[in-house]
Amino acid sequence: MTTEARTKKIQPSFRAKPTIAVYLVAAALTVSTSASTRYVIGPTDGGWYRSDGFHDGTRTDRFATNYLVGNIISDGVPRVNRNFFVFDLPDTNENIQSAQLELLNLAGGFRSLDPSETFTLYAVSTPIAALTAGGSDLTTIYDDLGDGVQYGSGTITSASGFLSIDLNADFIATARAATGGLIALGGALISLDGNSRTEEYAFGFSTLSNIGTTRLVLTTIPEPSAGALLGLIGIRLAMVRRKRPANLLGAPN
Repeated sequence: MTTEARTKKIQPSFRAKPTIAVYLVAAALTVSTSASTRYVIGPTDGGWYRSDGFHDGTRTDRFATNYLVGNIISDGVPRVNRNFFVFDLPDTNENIQSAQLELLNLAGGFRSLDPSETFTLYAVSTPIAALTAGGSDLTTIYDDLGDGVQYGSGTITSASGFLSIDLNADFIATARAATGGLIALGGALISLDGNSRTEEYAFGFSTLSNIGTTRLVLTTIPEPSAGALLGLIGIRLAMVRRKRPANLLGAPN
């Protein structure tokens, strides 16, 4: 058999490969490009804890439910605030693909000798009932709001508007496990200069009243359907069959 004849004999396999690849890509796109859903969720609770462990969980006015964070001097006494946010996640079987926390920073709500400060979000291990109840001398809860697994971070300045923080894979994994229930995030300014006599804070005049000021944004996509998965398996099997060795040398001359 000539070289040309052997080349012609393997040509169909090469022409078939793009066809199989196209079908495989089409099936994958069917699975991955299903319509996404965007959830915009307002907080069910939130506020701040002072460094002395105080949080008033009984009040619902804006002075108790704002999310003021940083070093604040009140009546001549400096204390550092850390904040927290609680959200009721949707009860859905869809996969959470991305998440952002959006917080409104009002004009005049930022104070610092520096042009910007770094605000970081953390996982909260404190039971949510205890977190929202508040009380005095709860320094372990205060510590919890600014320690441990980080969920994301953002730079805040004096500019008014929303600070949007992309939440990472650790948050998404926790949110997936908590679907249909509550989830809490703690927050702290991690760039404070350490001088207790210098006020450095953000989110002054804030309020947790509605999604217009504080919101968790989730983007989800449906789980792949059984039919789509079976289609992918079928195509894979077809590819395996097409890759079986062929007698490229043919019959001896």
